[in-house]
Amino acid sequence: MNTLDKKPSISDLVDEAVSKVCARHDCTPEEVLGPRRFERLNTARHMAYWILRREPYCLGYETIGRAFNRQHGSIIHGCRKTNDRLEVSKEFRRLWPEFTECRVQFRKELAAWR
Repeated sequence: MNTLDKKPSISDLVDEAVSKVCARHDCTPEEVLGPRRFERLNTARHMAYWILRREPYCLGYETIGRAFNRQHGSIIHGCRKTNDRLEVSKEFRRLWPEFTECRVQFRKELAAWR
């Protein structure tokens, strides 16, 4: 089988998203995936959840929860907080300019999920 035909695993997708987050939030993948609850790690972790919900990843809340060893309700909460930060915080929008337009779509998606 050609390596180009191979579909990436969930852990590969999570690793890719976590790497993006760590590059901008000055933390390590071990910290983001770990249990510590410092504010800077929570912010990075929540952004990783939010990214994994977006294209090209499009992972479900429960799938993300299993990858991070969290319940899906925690993933929903983290995605909401990230979306709110993108709406309110200029600093957060500066860190993540490519996602500022996605926040409106997230609100619609969340409303449909309920």
